[in-house]
Amino acid sequence: MSKNIYISGISEYFTQTIETSFFVRNIAEKQTNENRRRYFEILLQDCTGTIFGTVWEEYMEVEYETYKGKVVQVSGMVVQNQEASYQLVITHMKPMDEYLYSDYVNGISEKETENYLKLLHKYIESVQSPNYRNFLHHIFTNIPDFEKLPATLKGHHNFNGGFLVYIVSVTCLAKYTAHSLEQYNLNPSYALSYNSDLIIAGGLLHAIGTVNMLKPFPEMKRIPESIPLNLHELTMQFLCRVLSQNDDFQLTEEEQSLLMHTIGCVYESIDRKPMIREAIILKNAIQLQHDITKLEYFLFSNQDKCGSVFDPTLNNYIYIQKEHVKNG
Repeated sequence: MSKNIYISGISEYFTQTIETSFFVRNIAEKQTNENRRRYFEILLQDCTGTIFGTVWEEYMEVEYETYKGKVVQVSGMVVQNQEASYQLVITHMKPMDEYLYSDYVNGISEKETENYLKLLHKYIESVQSPNYRNFLHHIFTNIPDFEKLPATLKGHHNFNGGFLVYIVSVTCLAKYTAHSLEQYNLNPSYALSYNSDLIIAGGLLHAIGTVNMLKPFPEMKRIPESIPLNLHELTMQFLCRVLSQNDDFQLTEEEQSLLMHTIGCVYESIDRKPMIREAIILKNAIQLQHDITKLEYFLFSNQDKCGSVFDPTLNNYIYIQKEHVKNG
């Protein structure tokens, strides 16, 4: 059976029983706190997103636990949980033999990947410092299939290709912020140029530890060996390893220190505050990108409404413009 219902449009089937197919990202047996009622919690995916499903004990089958990593036909009702998020109450599942793989890969297209890779290498080639440029070129030409990675598993850019989209987007924001400040934030008393090379290198590398942290669809999981370290630690580990093992580039001590400081300030702590403008720009570009991406998720989730809308998951009001609903 061909796929006929996608997660992005699941709200249209609220309270209805549907039959369609999904990729099983994860499945785990759990119990309710009140009466110890058993159930399977299942994370389902298609090319438009993810949704949780529940199989209560009266419908549980032993073979369901083997469906992780498979495409299955699902029968169930579309409901909402206490946070008003849509979920499925599943009564039956069976594996599918024939399906289009592209229906279940939540990620950017081949053409989009090609365009983002061109942007990535355009930024690398624009770097004036041969040391930074060679360093970036070496890293991004020696990581196999990095363009397929998600940036996160459940947060922002949690789709195949999300990591590539994320670093290019952040770098673009930071670069043009610096350009705007340099060109238009005029102070007649002094003129201090910005280090564009440092901003580009910091933007492209600030989350490079992701390549040793996550696996793309169909696995979409954390690499077990990475679990003791957070993203900042994995990023620093990655950069230090590359710097120590290669002689193709020789970053000066100042270049290394400035790059590590700029990236480190993204993960600001009490002891780590920006000492240069480039670190402030990168940190704020990442925060802006994160805030916009988060709000876009809730705007999209409420796209069937208009005006001032309270979203219980966000625990705040958002405004849906009428023309956006109409155009959508």
